[in-house]
Amino acid sequence: MRYSNKMRNYTLGIVLIMTFISCSISSKEDKDANYTIQVLDTIAKTNSTKQKVVLETEIPSCSYMETLSNLKKGKLQLQVDYNAGRIKLDSVEYFFIHNLVYEIFPYWYGTPWTYEGHTNTPNDGEVACGYFVSTTLKHFGMKVNRYKMAQQAALTGLKMIAPSNCIIKYSNDSFGAAANKIHAQVKPGIYMVGFDYHVGFLYIDTAGLHFIHSNYLDPVAVVHEDAHNSPAFNNTSNVYLTKITNSYFLKKWIREDTFVVP
Repeated sequence: MRYSNKMRNYTLGIVLIMTFISCSISSKEDKDANYTIQVLDTIAKTNSTKQKVVLETEIPSCSYMETLSNLKKGKLQLQVDYNAGRIKLDSVEYFFIHNLVYEIFPYWYGTPWTYEGHTNTPNDGEVACGYFVSTTLKHFGMKVNRYKMAQQAALTGLKMIAPSNCIIKYSNDSFGAAANKIHAQVKPGIYMVGFDYHVGFLYIDTAGLHFIHSNYLDPVAVVHEDAHNSPAFNNTSNVYLTKITNSYFLKKWIREDTFVVP
């Protein structure tokens, strides 16, 4: 499997950290066993060959606030282990990607889009594309003013989380052109993607390109869709892409440093 060697490096740190995440298991031993199975199952799904882009979107058994509380505890333990040298930045990256995609995003799917939407609670009110990005990142421990971040142009938002030389520009010469280039050139991971008038997340795994965003087109809500076929992804001349889990972002995130508008 593509991630098999990396998974071995993550196992000790991730199993220790992620015992906080389960909401439905009572004993610590059961939590450890359950989460280990969950992670291995996720890795298996990620690396299996699929005929179409498929993303697991099941909502965790906890309430949203319980999940955020558990993730905060998990991050604190991650911080302790990282500062003590027991884990490296790649384990921090795995923790970030897995939980943003599988523990936070699922609550938000179906939340209606409006241009002025800025709800702080998934599926309770509306959320614009920029607020979906800034709010989910803030909820997962990015120390940022979600209003200021959401109100910036997409490219400015990307510059808040990565150095300018880490931002790649793609030209969308025709429908699907940028997605095809990204698919051929970009490695798996979680990315922030900006357009002329839109912004969202791009999660890349071996199944394909998962475009996760608050969609201003049908169904006018937070969705995940295949970037190759997404009208919103392809309704633009320019596509800007940067890896969220770059070393600059992860070090600031784990240290609880404030992110500001550049």
